[in-house]
Parts: sequence; C-alpha cells; structure tokens
Amino acid sequence: MDNENTGKKDRRAKVLKVLGVIGAVFFFLSYIPFVILPFCAQLGIEDGILSSRTVFGWEAVTTVFFWCCVIPIFPICILYQLAFGLLYIRRKHIALKIAAALTCAAVVIATAIPCLLYIPKERARVEELSPEVRSYLEGKYGSELAQEAKLKLYEYIPGTFHATSQVIPNDHWFELDHAPDGYYDDLINVFCGQNTKYEEGFRNYIDDKYDLPEDMHSQPHISSIDFTGYKHGDDTSKLYPQTGYEVAGVTVTMEHDEIVQKNLQKLAMRVVNDICPRFEEEHRLGHFMVYIRDVDFQETAASIQIDFPCADTLNYTVVQIEPRIYDDMPDTIWEDGFFAEEVNDVGYFD
Repeated sequence: MDNENTGKKDRRAKVLKVLGVIGAVFFFLSYIPFVILPFCAQLGIEDGILSSRTVFGWEAVTTVFFWCCVIPIFPICILYQLAFGLLYIRRKHIALKIAAALTCAAVVIATAIPCLLYIPKERARVEELSPEVRSYLEGKYGSELAQEAKLKLYEYIPGTFHATSQVIPNDHWFELDHAPDGYYDDLINVFCGQNTKYEEGFRNYIDDKYDLPEDMHSQPHISSIDFTGYKHGDDTSKLYPQTGYEVAGVTVTMEHDEIVQKNLQKLAMRVVNDICPRFEEEHRLGHFMVYIRDVDFQETAASIQIDFPCADTLNYTVVQIEPRIYDDMPDTIWEDGFFAEEVNDVGYFD
C-alpha cells in the first residue's frame, strides 16, 4: 500500500515537473511581444490608424502599449506572468527567480534606454528649429507673440509644432506645420474661432475705411495680425489697424427682378472703374470677385470675376459674369448661361 502511494506521488511529481517546465517556457516566451517596444521607441511608429504622424520615445511606447491592450496581447501576457510568477516561480529554486527577474529587467531597460536617449535628441531638434519658427511668428504676428509663445515639438522628422499663446485661451493651441517653403499655421483660425465677431467687425472696418456703398460689403482675407499689446479677453477691435489683409471681393445685394444681365454688366463696370481703385494694390489679389446676393431668395444668384491686366489676360481687364440659375427663379432669364467679355482701355465691353 505504501509503495502504491509512493508511486502515485512520484508520477504526480513528474507531471507537475513537466507542467512546470512547460509553464516556465511559456513564461519566458510571453516577454517576446514586449521586444517591439524598444524598436518602436528608437525607430518610431505612426500615431493612430489613419494618422501620418510618427512618434518616438515614451510616446511611441505608450501608443504601442495602448493598441496592444485594445487587441489584448499585453494584458494576457502580463496576467500570465503575474499568475505564474506568484504561484510557481517564487516557490522554486533561486536560479529560476533570478532568470525571471533578469528577463523582466532586460525588457524594461531595453525600452527605457531609447526613450531616455530621445529626450536630449528632441531638445536639440527644438533648439535647431526654434529660431526659424520664432522668426516666422514675428513676421506674421509681431515680436511679442514670437517671444512669449510656448512651443512643443509635435512631430520630430518634419519639425511640426503645437504652440500656446496668451492671445488664445490657456487650454487651446495652434499648429505650426513645416513645408518645403517654410512654416504655415492656423492661429488666425483658432483666434477667430474664439472671437466669433472679429471677422464681421473687421469687415465693417474695411467697409468704412474704403467708404463702400451701403449695398456692398467687402470680403477681406486676413493674412496676419500684429498681436502686440493684446491678451485673450481684451477688446479685439484695437487689432483692426494691426491686421494684414487682401480684399478678395465684395458682396452686393440686389432685388430679385433687378438681377438681369444688363444690370450685372453695369455693376461690373462700376466695380472696375470705381470700387477696385479704392483698394491699394498690395491689399488686392490678382482677381476680384463680386457676389450678387438676391435679397428675396437670400441666396447668391450670380458672381462676377474680374481679372486684372497681366500676361494671362493679354493686359486686358477680363470680366466674367456667371449666373447661378435654379428652378425656383423662373424670372431670371439669361441670353447665355456664361458671359465673358474683355474690357478695353476706355472701360466699355468690346
């Protein structure tokens, strides 16, 4: 009887030993997925499924870790490591404990090294690009903003930045993208989004500055703002004289029955001979748009494009009148769907 019990214990011990060996093998194999972390930290990885932004260092590690938790690779490995370590390894020979600890430490250290090395590399990249970025900001927004803006490197290789400034709320930022011809940004869009009446107020300022008729409103394109002396929450109207712009065109309101081709030809000549000369050349684009707003239907019924003399227009002023016909405007009848003429030096249609 004793021999039989001893035999059962021996067989059980052998089974447990085999299972322990298999479990230990799987324990060490469970660290293989984590080998990807140091490579991603060093070589970079795209941030997100549809993103083209490449991240490095700790940000790359956290990105990979997140997606490997969404697809539960890492959680399964970690849970197995904890369970096997607590239930088996801590009760076994010290050599197995040391091997497990060294494996874990090797993965952590291998991941930490490229992350730590990326920190001074990132700082050097910021120092390299900051003069160019701040010079760009100074030219577009003034020296005060260029000095106080806080820059954070968003993407290492192209040199893209996220920046905060005192001219927008503290929890908002604007983006600085690096293109082959220099930087471009979206600060004006962020600023106007937080100050929704600024563009309308600036448009009225331009209307008054150039003494436009009551039925006509300018369409200025804001290209720069000198924010010197301004902080978020201040009166934005003081920025109007410090705003750079080009006038892309005007909007004219007309009665429905008045929107006929003959009247639009007269309007085109009025704009060419009277309105366009009011705007300085540096505040005017190579073409000038006139949008005719139907006061009855509250829609744009036609547009006029005026191209100023250049090589493409054979040094003529070219006027194109394009109606926008829709079914519920039966009274709007045009001889031609598209009208274009050249204006001679005298100012009449040829």
